[in-house]
Amino acid sequence: MKKTAISGIVLPLVLTSMLTMAVSAQQNNRIGEVIYSVPSPEKQYTCGLAWDGAALWTTGALDGMIYRFDPFTDTVLASFQRRTKYLRDLAWDGTNLWVTNWDYPRMVYKLNPIDGSVITYFSPPFSGHPDGLAWDGDYLWIGEEDGKIYRVDPSTGQAIYSFSVPWEYNHNPRGLAWDGEHIWAGYQNVGLIKEHDITTGNALTTFASPSPWGQQGLAWDGRYLWSTGGDNYIYQINVGVSISATVGFKAWGRGKWIPAYIELPEGLSVSDINISTVKLNDTISIGKPPPKIRDYNKDDIPDLMVKFNRDELLDWLAASGIPKIGNYYDITLTIAGKLTDDSIFEGSQHVRILDKGK
Repeated sequence: MKKTAISGIVLPLVLTSMLTMAVSAQQNNRIGEVIYSVPSPEKQYTCGLAWDGAALWTTGALDGMIYRFDPFTDTVLASFQRRTKYLRDLAWDGTNLWVTNWDYPRMVYKLNPIDGSVITYFSPPFSGHPDGLAWDGDYLWIGEEDGKIYRVDPSTGQAIYSFSVPWEYNHNPRGLAWDGEHIWAGYQNVGLIKEHDITTGNALTTFASPSPWGQQGLAWDGRYLWSTGGDNYIYQINVGVSISATVGFKAWGRGKWIPAYIELPEGLSVSDINISTVKLNDTISIGKPPPKIRDYNKDDIPDLMVKFNRDELLDWLAASGIPKIGNYYDITLTIAGKLTDDSIFEGSQHVRILDKGK
């Protein structure tokens, strides 16, 4: 899941600003690991999932019920029932709820999330059963059972683009989720979840569904994937996405240490950083001076100050064959590490490093 990175800034004398690097595709051996699970409020056959920024929406295949659900308190916040009883997947567009109806009639509905009333609807741009559903900020993605995933203009119902999934996966794809760049799809019959490149359809990541049978809905909350299926449980899954950190370096000078500052997004604390995991460019560990928490950039958000050995960095740069410009290295430095819950964070900044010899 490659996110768009923001270009760097060269700082010739002192750190004057900090650069936020967008989330990158950090994948580790915990991909597919279930972090949390909770029984679904739907007790017959849970199908759809959507995340609205604060809670999950879920629905069932047999009774037409739709629930807004807080998975962490196991609380139903709202519910309503649709007359049609073949509901499949859900998507949240920031204001309203969308749902696919699998059969009789095969439709995609836009619903008022307060009472479930229909705002608008359209027939899908294919003849098969509509199933998986996701919202990418502008368009809907709709899965056609037995073969394709379509990007659809919700105002016209017309397909803009489509790609095929492996033909042997009959009755698939099921649930869909959009992570900002790629589509995740659930495969019911083979019990798999796949991340797809939308330009080629190729699977970038594959792991076993946590539902023992009947993989169905998926939802993306900005950091984790949620999944559900016929076992009527909802699962929060680690897919190895790193947290976007803000970092800054004071790299100029000839001192023994290069100070660096790490700031995490709102809701996360730098005190939860596992110091032993922090590395510079995946190579250099932090030095002996103890890390300190302070507000270096004076934005009222605590930063963690760490220090890296300058000679170690210069030796690594030389050994890597990175050319100097005069007495300087012009390079992007990256700090990455883990929090105490094993979440990965990463941030980068472009700097100039003086090397006058030892």
